[in-house]
Amino acid sequence: MELANSHDKFFKEIFSNKENAVDILRGTLPKNITKNINFKTLTTDNTSYIDEELQEVFSDLVFNVQYRSGTKIKIAILIEHKSFIPKYPHIQILKYILKIWESNIKQKEDLVPVLPVLFYAGKEKWTHRSFNEYFKGIDENLLFYQPVFEYILMDISHRSDLEIAGMYEMFDVRIALLTMKKIFENIQDFSNFALIFSGLDDMELTERRQNFLASILRYIISNVDIDHKIIIEEITKISTKGGEIAMTTATRLIQQGKQEGMQEGMQEAIINLYSSGRFTIEEIAKFLKLNLRFVKEVVSSMQN
Repeated sequence: MELANSHDKFFKEIFSNKENAVDILRGTLPKNITKNINFKTLTTDNTSYIDEELQEVFSDLVFNVQYRSGTKIKIAILIEHKSFIPKYPHIQILKYILKIWESNIKQKEDLVPVLPVLFYAGKEKWTHRSFNEYFKGIDENLLFYQPVFEYILMDISHRSDLEIAGMYEMFDVRIALLTMKKIFENIQDFSNFALIFSGLDDMELTERRQNFLASILRYIISNVDIDHKIIIEEITKISTKGGEIAMTTATRLIQQGKQEGMQEGMQEAIINLYSSGRFTIEEIAKFLKLNLRFVKEVVSSMQN
């Protein structure tokens, strides 16, 4: 799996949870905004407003929430894919916001205000320019007719671990962001990751917490070129509970990999036998001791 796709999947897995979403938004949005948001009304918008052009640059996680006096707004976290700074980020964000408003119009709804948050984890430091800086020689008279707006930048790569830990209250949010930061820094010394698990033995490991830690470990194991045995050893030095979860997670990933490998091998065997023209689908299923429906699906996918 490409790092960008893995990163997006992990981000959405963690922050689609309402408690985590509220904490990351409280810690990221300006205080003059958060004080007017009724976070009890926060829900995830399952619609993606990314078109074919924008999907090369962003993926999105969108929330619906009530603002002051019951006004409905959308908060869109745009997860930047390529980890480099685009020359005109406002243009891409504006295209995205227009997609939401076009959807409002199509659904015969009132236009909904959109609060754009750009999540960035690249190596290059992001210099935030205002929209009007794109235009040379512009004065206030001309500026009045331009679609000037701002976005909120969430740059985890250029904040220290202590800064990130201080911005967010929830353990899950802090750990998730610190893990992503270290993944994008391409850190290969696992002791840097293991420290994330310090203090875990003093916590109650609820089922939700265990599932969260398993997600963290899947993300790390899938994206860091370190032997899983070393990962387990380093975590166990910091936390016995963490080591046990690491062992279980690594074992499941290995079994999953074996199963996927076996399935790929079976698919290849089906294709080879069918392509020879000497066997029917029913004969292939019987010979390989496979479910007839599965064989039919493989053959059908081959013919499309």
